[in-house]
Amino acid sequence: MEKDRSPDQVRVLRSFLITSFLVAFPWTISLPQVSPSQAYNQGNRFFQEGQYKKAVGSYQKALNAGVRNSFLLYNLGNAYYKDGQLGRAIWAYEEAKVLSPRDGDITYNLKLLRSLLGDKSAEASAGGMIGFFGRLPGYFTLRELSWGESILFLLFTFSIVGFLLSFKPGPRRAMRRLITAFALLFFVSLLLFASRTYQLNFKQRAVILATQLEARSGPGEEYTKIITLHEGMEVEIKENRQGWCLVKLPNGLGGWIEKGSLLRI
Repeated sequence: MEKDRSPDQVRVLRSFLITSFLVAFPWTISLPQVSPSQAYNQGNRFFQEGQYKKAVGSYQKALNAGVRNSFLLYNLGNAYYKDGQLGRAIWAYEEAKVLSPRDGDITYNLKLLRSLLGDKSAEASAGGMIGFFGRLPGYFTLRELSWGESILFLLFTFSIVGFLLSFKPGPRRAMRRLITAFALLFFVSLLLFASRTYQLNFKQRAVILATQLEARSGPGEEYTKIITLHEGMEVEIKENRQGWCLVKLPNGLGGWIEKGSLLRI
């Protein structure tokens, strides 16, 4: 006749069986999860209550969950700013500006932070028509430029059809002018789209996070210090080597800094 198990033996056996079941079937556990919209709303509540660090955490949860829009990034920038993380605030505003390039609040906050940090390098750019055309692609999103290209191409096509279907000299001259105009506009839109694509996908922009650091003449502490960079400066990454980045400011100056001291836009 089998002996009865002691209470301790029963508890051990029960724990073993439960643990084995949870390991074998982990999907049976449904842990409560915060949705991206809940995280975003939670971040707004924390911000209104003045708990800026918690607001940053909630906004980051929504961002990490795949939500990416200018409202979230703008609020994240505000929370970073209130929490004293000015470099990360500029990063968030720059990310928001990619999605809403003509938003006045984003532009104002960027100018405000750069003035507080005394950063004039981001404003250094060519003037005149060259500077205007260099900045022009940044006023549009890729989606807007893509739609513009499609519409201009259709108008160009319709104007050709109209020209072919016109037999009188007056309408044909008008259609010829339209063909020329739409062809030029379509060509300009292609250039803008290519320039914006390069800016967003091939030009590696970043923001300095360290309060202050020295850029060096080479990738290492043993190289000569050549320029001082500070928090919030926008740079372009030209090369990566051994945990160091060769960066260039908008005014052309630059040097090598440690990779962990910046955050890519």
